[in-house]
Amino acid sequence: MNITQTFYDKMAARYDKLFLDWQSTTHEQAMILDKLFAERGFDRTARILDCACGIGTQSIGLAALGGKDPLDGISIYDGGSYWHFVSFGQTELYEKESDTPDVSGYGYELTFKLKKDKYEDEEAEIRNICGILQMIARLTFTKGEIFRPFEFLYTGQTTGIDAKQKSNLTGFITVKDSTVETINTPNGKVEFLELIGMTDAELKTLSNVGSVMEIYDKLGSDITDYHRESIV
Repeated sequence: MNITQTFYDKMAARYDKLFLDWQSTTHEQAMILDKLFAERGFDRTARILDCACGIGTQSIGLAALGGKDPLDGISIYDGGSYWHFVSFGQTELYEKESDTPDVSGYGYELTFKLKKDKYEDEEAEIRNICGILQMIARLTFTKGEIFRPFEFLYTGQTTGIDAKQKSNLTGFITVKDSTVETINTPNGKVEFLELIGMTDAELKTLSNVGSVMEIYDKLGSDITDYHRESIV
């Protein structure tokens, strides 16, 4: 291990402390980059790949300026037996804009736990989940649909929610993510709403909060397994 790698490994956990005001810095740098991109013919709907290994000082700021995707970003954590997806962007990450002082933005971020498996293309599956989270967040941003724990998302879709659309799982239920605690921020409370993949047969049995709670207890896990069989 060389001295440069050692230096940044030790600094990684507190890298943002290099900035007097990291949130202001992300905005200022994003405005500079936005102008540079505009001068070269790229508008805010352009897709930009951040190839750096930093903390998102530029990419988070650019995402906040707008674009096709409503979420500013999605973090993916290694949960051991699963990949843990956590969105950021449905709450007020920067300045307080809403009139509800006790609640940050829409009040929650989305999460999802995908069981690790021998996928033919794991990266495609990860990108697919990110796309689903963006799609669901878009319903909130464009149509004002607010989701709560113990609801279900059923559209009548018969193809799988996996990248190859072969899974028996075709929709979702929502629960409070038990592994991420509610946090109180200067902009208000933030909760974490987890999506769990469900089969078509399971979704057809749901009608209210009680039925969702019942099937969640029966399922016995909040980790989505594309290869599991229906429990009804």
